[in-house]
Amino acid sequence: KFDNSLLDGRIFKLDTIGDEYICAGWLKGEEDGDMCATMLGIAKSMLTIIEGVRVKDGRPISCRIGIAAGSCVAGTMGKLQP
Repeated sequence: KFDNSLLDGRIFKLDTIGDEYICAGWLKGEEDGDMCATMLGIAKSMLTIIEGVRVKDGRPISCRIGIAAGSCVAGTMGKLQP
């Protein structure tokens, strides 16, 4: 479900390590003024997805989201690649 929240076309899944879902944006070199707003929107979408998920005993899943800006060197995984 997280992959589908990345359909913006500028955000790409890099990896899933343990319970971490790692993605990056603007890997093709394009820049615009709404990078932070787009990342915040995706973070909100992820939180909405998590709200509907429960572990086997009925407890909700907790989530921590971090957003950083700067250079990135990585490959991509998932359904879409730049």
